[in-house]
Amino acid sequence: MNAIQLGANSPCLPLTTTVSPVQPPTVQTASPKASDTSFHSKKNRRTSHLKKTNKAIYLNQLFIMGSIITGSLLTLLALIKHKELKQWFKIKPTETPVVPTVVDETLGKPPVAPTTQLSTSITNPSPSSSSSNTPPANSTNINKKVKKSKRWAAVIASIIAIPGFGIMALNHFFNTASIITTTVETATKPTVPKIDTTKIKAVWHRPEELSKQAVYNKIKAFQAMGLNTVMVETVFRGRTLFPSKTYKNYGIAPNQYALAGLPTGADPLRWWVEAAQQINKESAENARKNPTAKAVEPFKVHAWVQVFYTGNATTTELPPEGPILKKFPQWANKPFNPAKNNNSQLTPSSLEPGYFYLDPANTEVRQFIRQLVLEIAENYKPDGIQLDYIRYPNSKPDDPLTTWGYTQVAIKQFQSENKGLSPLDAVTGNDQNRKQWETFKTKQVNAMVQEIAQDLMLHRQQGLMLSAAIFPEQENALVSKHQDWATWAQAKQTDCLFHMSNTESLSEYKEDIKQVKKASPQCTVAGSYAPYQKTNADWLSKQLDEVREQGIRGFALFGSAGITPAMQETLKAKDKEKDGGI
Repeated sequence: MNAIQLGANSPCLPLTTTVSPVQPPTVQTASPKASDTSFHSKKNRRTSHLKKTNKAIYLNQLFIMGSIITGSLLTLLALIKHKELKQWFKIKPTETPVVPTVVDETLGKPPVAPTTQLSTSITNPSPSSSSSNTPPANSTNINKKVKKSKRWAAVIASIIAIPGFGIMALNHFFNTASIITTTVETATKPTVPKIDTTKIKAVWHRPEELSKQAVYNKIKAFQAMGLNTVMVETVFRGRTLFPSKTYKNYGIAPNQYALAGLPTGADPLRWWVEAAQQINKESAENARKNPTAKAVEPFKVHAWVQVFYTGNATTTELPPEGPILKKFPQWANKPFNPAKNNNSQLTPSSLEPGYFYLDPANTEVRQFIRQLVLEIAENYKPDGIQLDYIRYPNSKPDDPLTTWGYTQVAIKQFQSENKGLSPLDAVTGNDQNRKQWETFKTKQVNAMVQEIAQDLMLHRQQGLMLSAAIFPEQENALVSKHQDWATWAQAKQTDCLFHMSNTESLSEYKEDIKQVKKASPQCTVAGSYAPYQKTNADWLSKQLDEVREQGIRGFALFGSAGITPAMQETLKAKDKEKDGGI
């Protein structure tokens, strides 16, 4: 299998020590927590929001308590104004009203006083009766009425007060639980990204569109082929598709993506994100108006970032090493030098002709990349970010002259961790020493992935997919490129792996899928190089059939420029099949 990487090829550069480093004003420590400006800024905003929420909760509780007390008092006052109860409050024990006794001469028995007469007597007692100290015959009935009214007052007050206090208690409980939950969420980062199971039918695309309308039309064309995702080349050879604030902060010239005729101040990456949003909105509106029509899948935009690849000496672009190394030549990766001298010249790769690379062991490099990736996530909010060239330059482990990583930063760090052993000696020494050096370099790439994964966790929790474009032959990727993608997937530092199978053998293609699927069963996307290889549409069809047979998340075509009309028809036909052909 050829070692052709996604996109353009990648260069490597040695570290120079003759150029005094220029420290960018915004460089901070490489600690993930110290530099996670996105997380801390959100945490501060949420903490402020939490304080406001607490204040509102307490005011709400005071309002409820006040309402209950006021309601209870008003109820009691209303009952006090009741005729019987009011009289009860006014009458003293010695002033019991007297009800006149009328003798029925026919029966010789005193009749029961009518209710109306009793009420009148209580409400308007006669002066003569009130002055009598002899208790009336029906005083017991009066006391019962008063006691009954009192009981009713207590019952009504309880009916209002008890549920009210119960509501207040429940309100306090749930609000307290909410406060605790919010506090925990703002104090710690989420550890599990949001899971998306949508089938992926993607394409890698090197932009050439010079307007938002052109981008809109390109997305519609991709959709017509049955595709639902595009990886837009966002950082290519050290040049960005957008006006980067990170570049500006580091004093790096804001070199735009090499697009002749691009309007001044244009922001093509924003065009892609906004055009996709517009199309998705239109699709949703059409579905609402025509519910019987076939649903159109939401179209997603992923920012495709070439991490350590920063320039190419074989192109006409200036400077050939790219704007990053132009500003910070000491960040360049460096090949093995048998003379063991301090060669300050920027040297491109020999196995990947003309490719310049950054040094993964340099924490300043990793800090810069982290800020750049965070800027993309924060300011553009794409559906995904894909890490490409997340590796060392290609090498042959049995040939020290092809190996990389011999920068002063890496040498010092390796020596401090290995009792003074120099990697320049380790690479030509015994197997144990050589293994120590190779493991050290793998750890530097792993650290970069881990740091980015942590930085983007909040965004991933909200749906952003962090993926990596990787070489599918696991042993070769690890040994020759120090790309330990199995560790990334198993540690859930990446949400999906897009493997790049530049093969024309179906058996090799099957094996590539199986290897990656084993390490990343939650999300494996098979890369098809059929457009790049300029093969016929039948080969693409066989690859798509294998994707469905293996039951993985989907496929990705490299690249968009090589998709022939026949391939477009194949894609359309597959899209009409069950589950879009995959």
